[in-house]
Amino acid sequence: MATTPTLPTQHPLAQSPLDPRLADVAKQFPRLVPYLSQVQIQQGKKTDPNDDRGLEFYPPWESENPNKGKITLELYDQMKGPQLTQALGGDLLHYLGAINPQTNVPIDPRYYAMKQAVMNARTPQQDAMDRREYASAVKNEGEKRPYEQWLQQSRIDAYIRGYVTPELGGRYPDEWRRQHQYSQPSMWKAVEDIRKYVTAAEAAGAK
Repeated sequence: MATTPTLPTQHPLAQSPLDPRLADVAKQFPRLVPYLSQVQIQQGKKTDPNDDRGLEFYPPWESENPNKGKITLELYDQMKGPQLTQALGGDLLHYLGAINPQTNVPIDPRYYAMKQAVMNARTPQQDAMDRREYASAVKNEGEKRPYEQWLQQSRIDAYIRGYVTPELGGRYPDEWRRQHQYSQPSMWKAVEDIRKYVTAAEAAGAK
């Protein structure tokens, strides 16, 4: 019988059991370990046939979060193995780079600073692309956030995920690399610094 994975024994939350699907996330992304005991994974159901989401992330403070006070990951696609690990780990990077609205303090200040480096490394062409994506989201998806807020909360995370946790298989395999979004040295350095930070083994007990 499979045992429920737990946090590393040196971590103060070591006695909190984890969802078994997070076991490989803990191994692959040690920087996320301090937050995994707060994660609730649930299965969602699409109502729109044009909905191409694989999963949805809700921070603890999100009003539409179905599990208030928890980090919720709602799965829509059937994923397993490395594909699932990449998807879960990538969505949890949203939380790592967020600002807690109750304290106005970044969840991880160092990661947040690295995230700003990614935003500042964008070329004028990438900024134009992002503005087109934003306009499309406003028109077709009901996006209501100002552009800068959308950048911080959604779009820059997509740059990071596309490099650190690229989609394996699925609809858009390794899409961001295939589009050469990291060809500029400053952008490559910004996302590579994040990759090293979140995968560093010594991060497991850090917060």
